[in-house]
Amino acid sequence: MFKSYLNFFFLTKKIFSKPKEKKILIFDSDDSEIISRYFKKDEVETLHIRMAYKSRQNLNLYVLLKTFLGFKFSMKSYYEEYIEFVNPKIIITLSDNWPIIYDLKKNRDKTKKIVIQRAFRTCLPTDMLSNLKYLKQNKTKFNCDYLLMFNEEIGKIYNSFVDAKVIPIGSFRSNSISKNPKLKRKKIDILFISTFRPYLKVKNEDLIFFKNLKRYCIKKGIKIHVLGSTNTDLEKRFFKNTFKESMQLFLSKTENRSTYKIVDLAKIILSIDSTLGYEAAARGKNVGFFCIRSKKFPLSTFKFGWPVKKNSKGNFWTDKNSYSEISRIINFYKNKNANKVMQKKIKDVISFDQNNKSFKSLIKNLKI
Repeated sequence: MFKSYLNFFFLTKKIFSKPKEKKILIFDSDDSEIISRYFKKDEVETLHIRMAYKSRQNLNLYVLLKTFLGFKFSMKSYYEEYIEFVNPKIIITLSDNWPIIYDLKKNRDKTKKIVIQRAFRTCLPTDMLSNLKYLKQNKTKFNCDYLLMFNEEIGKIYNSFVDAKVIPIGSFRSNSISKNPKLKRKKIDILFISTFRPYLKVKNEDLIFFKNLKRYCIKKGIKIHVLGSTNTDLEKRFFKNTFKESMQLFLSKTENRSTYKIVDLAKIILSIDSTLGYEAAARGKNVGFFCIRSKKFPLSTFKFGWPVKKNSKGNFWTDKNSYSEISRIINFYKNKNANKVMQKKIKDVISFDQNNKSFKSLIKNLKI
């Protein structure tokens, strides 16, 4: 709590002027540049919402004072006051996992609210859907006009607590980066997508998977690249100690890392529970999914493709944590038509809409 107050009052960048009216308000600065690229610079205002969690966020003191003078002291009130000043025609956010976005009052009926799914969702406590019962109970006070989702099925779950038009678009972030079908030379034999978290103990099932993957690499005489989820020495040391001579390169998550371009260089990609694994499959890459979490709820929502109904085991996915399954899935992609099979079976889970044509069409139809 102390750190939150410190961030909020001392580590934020203070803005003293009243927000200007803009056509577009982006709710949340995280990944806001991905949205803003589709509009003219003078059309967009970004509302920072992570002042208690991150440093270098903008805090508008003019809006804050106006909120306090109205005897309102919640962040929700601050956001709504900010929206009132900007008076946008469209509110857009990639923060689909923040319940408050659905609870915000729109300053007028003509304002449209667009919520874009940022990542794959589960029913774990870290995800909003873990409180689905509460969300459904409060459906009458939630509002949204458009839900841009990975697929229809997750859209149905969101529709259970907020009425909005669902438009399946796949991953907005991945769609923003063009894939290069002319890229023939693949420089990475096996790319593993890490979901390492410095503050969490590595799960036992992950250690078993890594042991089997290392054994496979040694047997086949190939090297593995690890796509890091952090830029910490802790993660780098962990994978170096885990794979030893079988790891060719650890690719840290730096600010300028071209993640999707790295993905496009890989011959085969392995994923346990990463959103990037699904994004890579939608981009036409050969991806093996190892859904090796517990079958008990809520970990069961890590099942391949959830909430789309899929068998527990398929051509390129499995819920079995064994050497034979690693071998089976990698060998599947040696078949001539394997990639076509993968793209057909992944389509109802996530698709690829290059340059977000559906989003641009929606904006055009709203006639801002």
